[in-house]
Amino acid sequence: MNIKTKRIFALIIDLIVIGFIYSFGTNFINLNVELGSKEIFNLNILYGYSFLIVVYWIYFFLFDVFNKGITFGKMLTKIRVISNVEKNSNYNKFLRTFLKVLSLMIFPIAGFLFVLNGFTIHDKAINTETIIYQ
Repeated sequence: MNIKTKRIFALIIDLIVIGFIYSFGTNFINLNVELGSKEIFNLNILYGYSFLIVVYWIYFFLFDVFNKGITFGKMLTKIRVISNVEKNSNYNKFLRTFLKVLSLMIFPIAGFLFVLNGFTIHDKAINTETIIYQ
């Protein structure tokens, strides 16, 4: 399996884990805020915002800072992130996580760039790469 495929599987695994964490959290706290509703084509559409993006950010940031960027998905697919700069500061990790979550929000564009070029926006911005380890 090549690195692109492993990264896609790792992301899917991480999104499943985040989904479980978010679902578990919503059993105790309402993490969604409804702002209103509209009726479109006889369907009542609710709109508002969700704290799911916060859960994404916390998940990826904690793994970036405390586990060298190795999430559950990366553990299972045996890949890891390495920095191509001498000192990988917490600021760089914060910025990488922010850009990673932002790229999840614009997934069609970010996904297309990844498939086309083999790297992600946050990899290029922070000068990191993902490698396979044994």
